[in-house]
Amino acid sequence: MKEILLITGNKNKLEEWLRLVPAEIELKSIDIDLEELQSDDPIEVVTAKAHKAFEVADKPVIVEDISASMDSLNGLPGPFVKFFVKRMGPDTLWQLAHQQETRRPCRAWPPTLTAKLFLQRGVM
Repeated sequence: MKEILLITGNKNKLEEWLRLVPAEIELKSIDIDLEELQSDDPIEVVTAKAHKAFEVADKPVIVEDISASMDSLNGLPGPFVKFFVKRMGPDTLWQLAHQQETRRPCRAWPPTLTAKLFLQRGVM
C-alpha cells in the first residue's frame, strides 16, 4: 500500500482528504512547521511549501494553502490571508469580502523531488 503524508495539524482536513483518496493509498497526517515563502503568487507559495515538506518528510506529501483574493483590494490579501485575519480579525475580512469575492485554494503534491509537481487550483 502506498503511503502519502498530508501536511496539516488540522484533523478536519485529514477527514476531508480521507474521503477523496482511493482505498489503496494510506493517507496519514503530520504537523510540520514550515517556513512559508512570502510571495503574492499562491502557486509559488504552495509549490515551495510542497518541496520543503517533501525534503523534511522524505515521503510523498500533500500540502494545501488558501488564498483569499479580493477584487476590491486588487487581489489582496491573497496568500497573506493569515496575516490579515491575525491583524484585522476574521469579521473585518468577511465584511470586506461582502460575499462577492473568491477564495482560491491551492494544493500541491510532489511524489519525489525529481518527479513532476501536481497542482490543483480552484475558485470558491
